[in-house]
Amino acid sequence: MRVVFSIIGAVLGLSLASGSHELLGVVLGGFAGFGIAELGALRVKLNQLEGELAALRKLAASQPGRATESQQRTAGENSTAEPASGWSAAGSGSGSCVSWPKAKRQNPTNAMRRMTLVLR
Repeated sequence: MRVVFSIIGAVLGLSLASGSHELLGVVLGGFAGFGIAELGALRVKLNQLEGELAALRKLAASQPGRATESQQRTAGENSTAEPASGWSAAGSGSGSCVSWPKAKRQNPTNAMRRMTLVLR
């Protein structure tokens, strides 16, 4: 298909070119034809992918148990976790010691942002 469009584009380029620019017309026409064929092929592939995506969405919709299990598992983990800030008091007395946030729950940039907000 791409070859056919390239040949058609080259013939059209040759017919539009004049005099000493015939070779340039053939090359540019061939590239134009190839580009049009490539866009057509991409459109066909996009339609195939849309069909596959629709089939996957139908498959996911037909299995509602899997989505609710993962949501319940996530909700159960959040209910037993420490406060959302990640900070906890280190001592039980009147001291104001605060432990550092746990690395598993926060990435370093969020910890630094919160530390700067506390210091301000």
